[in-house]
Amino acid sequence: MRILHSKKLIFISKPRCGSTSVRRFLDSQMQEGDEKCDYGNEFPNMPELHPHMSAPAVHSYLCKKGVDVDKYTTFTITRHPVAMLWSYYNYFKPDVNYRYNYSPEYQSAQLLDFSCWLKHGHVGIGLWREFCPDFITGNDFSPLSLEAHANDKNNINLIDKVFKLESLSECEAWLGDFFDINVDIDAVNQSDSTRMPKLSEELLDKVRSEFAVESILYKI
Repeated sequence: MRILHSKKLIFISKPRCGSTSVRRFLDSQMQEGDEKCDYGNEFPNMPELHPHMSAPAVHSYLCKKGVDVDKYTTFTITRHPVAMLWSYYNYFKPDVNYRYNYSPEYQSAQLLDFSCWLKHGHVGIGLWREFCPDFITGNDFSPLSLEAHANDKNNINLIDKVFKLESLSECEAWLGDFFDINVDIDAVNQSDSTRMPKLSEELLDKVRSEFAVESILYKI
């Protein structure tokens, strides 16, 4: 998450969607008074702040500070949901008990198959859960969806610009115009998509139900 008050720009960071690369660029443009959050619990006195908090949560945080968010531009980057899930799977390496590699009880010698993880796994959601539509639940992968990061309780989208990771040059051009400089964002934390297994129609249906907007964007 990045809030550049100096440019009235808000970046909503979706996990495994190139956010590290974009945050690094925005860091190079930050001025005194701009805000960022890179780690959970980074600010103990403000537990609502999180690297991947949603647009409604960021807007609420700013409104409480007296900031007029209507004068700000909010943007994010998304990714083909299957590729994003494959990246998430390879980064956090779920074990047979659906625990991730940051868990104290993680069993690194017993890892879970990707398809099994997609069928039965889930991811959590932070304190910004209260701002999400009711269909976003910690019982599946919907917390990773565009709706979870963009939409408020009334399912209204609060993000002005959505770019695709697969067409990052469009985001670079937009940011270049915004900052009036040449922008070249280096890709980091890439996953090997060549090893990604083909999904069954049943699993694709599950992805479509949990990533409805992105399924339309990517014609899944």
